[in-house]
Amino acid sequence: MGVLNPHKRLKADQFAYFADCLALICIHICVFLACASSTGATGTKIRVALFEDRGASAPAKKNFETVLSNSDEIQYQTIYGDDIADGSLQGFDALIMPGGSASKQAISLGPQARAEVRRFVKEGGIYMGVCAGAYLSSEAQDNYLGLLPLTTMDQKHWYRVDDGTPVDVELTPAGMDVFGLKTRNISIVYENGPIFAPPTEKVDDSFTPLGFFRSEVVANGGERGVMLGAPAIILSRYGRGMVLAISPHPEKTPGLKQMITRALRWLYDHRAT
Repeated sequence: MGVLNPHKRLKADQFAYFADCLALICIHICVFLACASSTGATGTKIRVALFEDRGASAPAKKNFETVLSNSDEIQYQTIYGDDIADGSLQGFDALIMPGGSASKQAISLGPQARAEVRRFVKEGGIYMGVCAGAYLSSEAQDNYLGLLPLTTMDQKHWYRVDDGTPVDVELTPAGMDVFGLKTRNISIVYENGPIFAPPTEKVDDSFTPLGFFRSEVVANGGERGVMLGAPAIILSRYGRGMVLAISPHPEKTPGLKQMITRALRWLYDHRAT
C-alpha cells in the first residue's frame, strides 16, 4: 500500500478524486441506505463510550460530556484504554475519540486495545473521531487505527493555530442529511485537525466526504492552499461498521453542537443489519 509524502504539497488535480465525490454523493448515500437498517429506532438510547484516557484533552472531554449529557437519546460512559483492551466495547454502540493528541491516544490504547477498536467497528460498531480522534482513524502513523485508507498532508506544519479559530466548511448534501442541517455553508471551530490527503488505495462507494474546507489556517512556514478543498469530514464503512472522521470541532462551536448527537442518531439508525 503506497503512502503519500505528507511534506509535499499536492497539486490541484490530485484533489480530482474529492471533486468527483461531490457528483457521486447521492449515489453514495443511497448505497448506505440500501445496505443499512432503516428502522429509525426512535426512542432507543444509543450507548456511547467516550474515551478519556491519556491523549484526550480535558476541555475536549468536558465539551463532549456536556453535549452527550444534554441529549435524551444518548447514554454515555467514559472509558479507558485498559477497558477497551479487556473487551468493554462489547457493551456499546459507538466509540468517541475526542480532541487532544492522537499519538498519545494511540499509546494509551496500546496494540491490544487498538485491535479491539478495529474489531468493534468491523463487526458493526460506530467510530466517531474528532480532531485528534480523526487523525487516529487514519494511516498517518504506524500505530494509528487505520480505519480510513488516508494519510495527512503537511504534517511538518500541523500546528497551525494556538487556539480555536473558525473556518468555513461547505457541507455536501449527504453531510446536511447526516448532521440534520438545512444550510450548506457553516463556520466551525478548528484546532489543528487533520488535513486529509487523497486515499492511499481504491475506495468503495461507502467512502463519502461530508464537507470540504473553504477557508484555511496557514502555519508559520507552511504553504498556502494546502487546506483549501481538502475534506473536513469523512464518512466511510469499515467492515460492517461506520467511521466518521471530523477534523474541526462542532462540539465546541456555538449553534453546531447538535451535529454530534444528530450524527450519532443517523449512524445508529443506518447501521448494517
